[in-house]
Amino acid sequence: MNALRLIIPILAAAGLFLAACGGGGGGTTVSLAFEAPQGTGFADGLVNGVPVAPSVRRDFTFAGGVDVTGQVTDGNGAPIADARVSYHLTATTPGVDSDSTDAAGSYAVTVSAGTWVALVEADQALGTLTVPGVAVTAPGPVTRDFAFPAPHQVGGHVFDSLGAAIADARVQFRGSRTGARVTVVCDAGGAYAAALQPDTYEAVVTPAGPAEDTHLRQRFPGIVVAGALVRDFTLRRGVLVSGTVFDNLGLPLLEETDIDVELAGNSVYFAPDGVTTDAGTGAYEIGPLPPESVTFAVRPPADAGFPAQRFVRRIVGPTAQTENFTLLSGVVLSGTIVRDDGTTPEADVRVELIPANGAIAPDDDRTDALGRYAIALFAGTYEMRITPRPDNLQLPESRTVRIPGTTTVDVTLVRGALLQGTVRDPSGTPTENIRVEIPGVRGAADATGGSGFYSFLAPSGTHTLALTAENGPFEDVALAPVEGVVVTLPGPVTADVTFVLATTGKSVVRGTVYAPDGATTVAGVAVEAVDATGAVVGRTVTDGAGGYVLVLQ
Repeated sequence: MNALRLIIPILAAAGLFLAACGGGGGGTTVSLAFEAPQGTGFADGLVNGVPVAPSVRRDFTFAGGVDVTGQVTDGNGAPIADARVSYHLTATTPGVDSDSTDAAGSYAVTVSAGTWVALVEADQALGTLTVPGVAVTAPGPVTRDFAFPAPHQVGGHVFDSLGAAIADARVQFRGSRTGARVTVVCDAGGAYAAALQPDTYEAVVTPAGPAEDTHLRQRFPGIVVAGALVRDFTLRRGVLVSGTVFDNLGLPLLEETDIDVELAGNSVYFAPDGVTTDAGTGAYEIGPLPPESVTFAVRPPADAGFPAQRFVRRIVGPTAQTENFTLLSGVVLSGTIVRDDGTTPEADVRVELIPANGAIAPDDDRTDALGRYAIALFAGTYEMRITPRPDNLQLPESRTVRIPGTTTVDVTLVRGALLQGTVRDPSGTPTENIRVEIPGVRGAADATGGSGFYSFLAPSGTHTLALTAENGPFEDVALAPVEGVVVTLPGPVTADVTFVLATTGKSVVRGTVYAPDGATTVAGVAVEAVDATGAVVGRTVTDGAGGYVLVLQ
């Protein structure tokens, strides 16, 4: 249970709001909310009046919960096996405890006394049942059963644009509230039948047989199922588009070129699968396509000398349409990449070009065994990203290149040294999820793992390491940079770090969380510090030994 959201209204009603957290001033206090991990059965807890001081220790022991059992049944009263039952404070907050039903539809959980929202997740046909106001009273045990509503029968036919039934068409209903997914297949006469929970659905209808080549796969939103319903679907006939891809001289491009169709995000239709042009003629055929504005993404091979290009066309049909594409000529950026010795080719280097104007990025390339690369692109200014494999200790880099025409850019890589070390918090504990980087040096960054260890390639010289907590108790807390780290070749270089807070006036609350027996520590407990306004001024999760460190903002 999310204890934070529970305790704030209680404190307000009881007139127990405490002085706001104010950067460690004397007499200032906060409340600590402890949220039990899912499945433990412990009752979430609260500790009031924790003083804001430079260093405070508060241990916490969970209380036990109330046993809840029950049965889950379908709309006909039959038990449902393998349904997941979870108890939540609200429908959108994480569950406190959950269980899967057995063959008799029975479940058992343990939660604290209170009023809950139960979520019952059954199979795809039923989806999720949300039950608010489930009362759990101490000392228990209590019984709470859940029954899905009786389904409603929905049926009808699927027709083509001429009114003929489409045999074997597939209809999938997607529930907006329950998340139910029910798929049925039409019979030889185009008829379908489905049993659906009360909900508002979107139907996705897929043609089959000969209609699959001529009619569009289509969405039908806003189908309200509140009782028995007859609902027919008529699919729209699409347009078969064919044509030829030409080069900049007007000749068919005799290369296998991929063509994909992109539809607008609000289209009720689905794009067909992509196709590849005939290498002997440059011809293609794709469809069916909807009668609307569509975008053709034409991607020649990387060595064809033409960049990937998009063409927007209006499809009008009625049943067939010709669309030829003449590619704009591009230029070629090529070169050779060698190691820092200036002679040894570096293979398998990834070369990317990012357009400065936000246009479509050309395909990237990797150097061959001789260190060579070649990329077709349009003239312009690009950010060139060069990423070698780290095996040979060659550094990645970024540079701005202006490509006025066919251009050669050879690159001599710079050798780096492996920089590594362990990051510890102010107490000397190895700390994970601390990002260590050299600002402005591409690729010179790593996040510590569970042992607090980091490593990356760095250029020689004297550097400043920037530290950022990406998760855990020091997240969003400014950490002081580490200056004067000297990297020398060939390396490796070890630089262990004990970080300090970049600002003064912070307060640190530490402690250990125990199970109800008072001796067993509990990992994975969410701990939040809350000031008098209800604002969260610190949050963390207990480690494997049940310990936590909160840095108050």
